[in-house]
Amino acid sequence: MCIRDSYMALAGLHFEMKDYETAMKYTQKLLKQKQEITAFELTDIYSIAALCHVALGHPEEGYMYLDQVLKQNGNDAETRIYAGQFFTIMAGSKDISEEERKNNIDKAEEQFNLALEFTPKEERMDILFKIGSKYFDEHLFEYANRYFEQINKEFPHNAHSTYFFLIYGYLYLQQPGPFIHYLAKINKELPDTYAALGVDENAQFPDQLFNEAIRVIKDDISKGKLNLNNYL
Repeated sequence: MCIRDSYMALAGLHFEMKDYETAMKYTQKLLKQKQEITAFELTDIYSIAALCHVALGHPEEGYMYLDQVLKQNGNDAETRIYAGQFFTIMAGSKDISEEERKNNIDKAEEQFNLALEFTPKEERMDILFKIGSKYFDEHLFEYANRYFEQINKEFPHNAHSTYFFLIYGYLYLQQPGPFIHYLAKINKELPDTYAALGVDENAQFPDQLFNEAIRVIKDDISKGKLNLNNYL
């Protein structure tokens, strides 16, 4: 692996770890070697730089990188996913008005719809899942669950991959009906996952509120106060 590949991997790794400042340092190192970088690699670098800037609260700088990405590779689904993610990060900010949040979600939806337009049929489920995950990461559960529900409708044989995300989102949306429905489906179709839910050492998420809620509900189920079969 050459030094450029190492920088690419480290930039991506630190971005996934939400260490945006370190990720930015690696993107800047890469851009100093711009003449040695392929157009495909440059798209990834600009995308990470754009997302780091917006996550750090510098949307204007981030948008300059995003604009470069869209000019270079705007007809690519993954590029439009990056662009949509840029706006979901903005929408997930705590210090914006509801109007600004809605405007950013509208912009994200525009990008995600383009991503789906550019996606071959055989890759559609993966893109739907990625879009749902981008909203989920920003705790925009209403929008995340729309995409996970769409997977359930279009790809029922792979629906189990969405169940955990759906119960998490519906819990925070305070929608008990669909929450219990998908918990029942986990119990029936994914018994090992159900057994691990809410168990501290096996908790999928380090979220005490979620895990405690799951423990209380599972306790009611084990005592016969709630019959999950009635919610399938």
